[in-house]
Amino acid sequence: MIKGNTVWSPSVLAPSVPEIDLDTYQKRCATAPMGLYDALVRTAEKFPEKVALELEDKSSLTFAQLLEQTHTFSAQLASLGIRENSRVGLLLDNNPQIFIALYAVNQLGAIAVVLPGKLRTPALIELLNCSAPDITVVDISGMDELSSFGHRVVSVEEVKKVDITHRAVTAHPNPGRVALMMFTSGTSGTPKAVAISNANVTNAALSYEFIFHLDENDKLIFGVPLYHVTGIIAIIAQVTFSACTLYLQRRFSPLEFLEWAKEVRATYIHASPTVFELLLRSWPKGLEIPSIRVLACGAASMPTSRILRLKKKLPHAAFRTIYGLTETTSPATIFPSDAASSEFIGSSGWPIPGNEIRIVDDSGREVAPGEVGEIEVKGATVCLGYLNDQGVVDQIDSLKTGDLGYLNEHGLLYVVDRRKDQINRGGEKVYPHIVEEALNNVDGVVDACVVALPDELYGEVPGAIFVGKSQLSIDTLCIELKKSLASFAIPSLLLQVDEIPKTAGLKADKNAARELLQQKSM
Repeated sequence: MIKGNTVWSPSVLAPSVPEIDLDTYQKRCATAPMGLYDALVRTAEKFPEKVALELEDKSSLTFAQLLEQTHTFSAQLASLGIRENSRVGLLLDNNPQIFIALYAVNQLGAIAVVLPGKLRTPALIELLNCSAPDITVVDISGMDELSSFGHRVVSVEEVKKVDITHRAVTAHPNPGRVALMMFTSGTSGTPKAVAISNANVTNAALSYEFIFHLDENDKLIFGVPLYHVTGIIAIIAQVTFSACTLYLQRRFSPLEFLEWAKEVRATYIHASPTVFELLLRSWPKGLEIPSIRVLACGAASMPTSRILRLKKKLPHAAFRTIYGLTETTSPATIFPSDAASSEFIGSSGWPIPGNEIRIVDDSGREVAPGEVGEIEVKGATVCLGYLNDQGVVDQIDSLKTGDLGYLNEHGLLYVVDRRKDQINRGGEKVYPHIVEEALNNVDGVVDACVVALPDELYGEVPGAIFVGKSQLSIDTLCIELKKSLASFAIPSLLLQVDEIPKTAGLKADKNAARELLQQKSM
């Protein structure tokens, strides 16, 4: 077991690792605001006129303005009957209202049920039925359709027109109170509502603040939907706790993102591997953004070749790999230094302070360093649990992630793959992430996705789709793969495509990839 409270100080990788003063960190945690609203109040008191949020049209809101609008919105929600422990669905776009709604719901001691805006109506109805919000606030189309299924749905504009008949009673910021419900398919594939507490939010935000040394001088830039755990915690909560300024795109445009980052002298980008790849493809010749000092990535595995390509574009920036899930309120582990210049590139780092990581076998016994097993996480950012069919949270203590990985001799975590994605080729275990990494390291390959395909002899075999800079020879590709992979891990079927199909969350769509390969084999 590796404990985050012991590995960061003194550093086993010193002097390459930025020093984290755990005593200062723990004092900050002890006196920190508890939850989003409490953090907004404190930041607005300290930096009332500082810009918290700026949009592409140059409109902006200060922390004081956010707080003022939050108080009005919370009073309007209270007048609609929202009270402590009420559930408020939020189906909101990338605009100031998602900030204001989250703060207002948290002020009332209610639970924000964060709904993914890209889902189709049937999928949204499934999530609403699962979480049973008392009211759902939307700022996009589809109100009538959602209402027709028996859910109480109101638009942001309708809330703003409500006559204030009830004073918004500010709930005590209880650390253990459920603050957020977010959705994950977990290891089962069935959507589950994850219950995240005020304390989870606070500890996650503070870990990013301390490890990345974020403060009021930092400028974040973000362009993909905020409704994921990265958006809510690593962006909205980060701005609120650390008093950073956020530059927010409503719709992601890589070239405009890069130009805006240069214009405002952004210092921090937190994005997925897909976003970083799109930025690299759109990078104008000669563009330099020396202000960027931190690049953070944790939505999926980032190929090491892509990290190194980014380093060439942004030599002053430290690339910090993150391992986390919705259930860990974003961060479970963070790489302790610049991964691009480390011999341990490919690792997801150490558990953050307050978290513990262990690797276990199928019987739950801890395995030796270097041995692959299931990753278990316990600690400050691990969620309270999952909402069950009776509407009650089934609490968890230690999170069985369903992810496979191992710890090296320095306690650094390496994530191998999802257990459910592991391929069993006639008894030989093939980890898609390892094969994808090998593909991405072949000259001319820029992205790859590996899946299991049914096979009469072996049960299943690996297949891969990949994107190349130009048309690549499959035979040459296989020769290159033999240099780094065992013969059984080399994909039995390889297909070059223009783009890797993506889910609504911008992750590789493995089902779509499998369909493409099966169509080719027919």
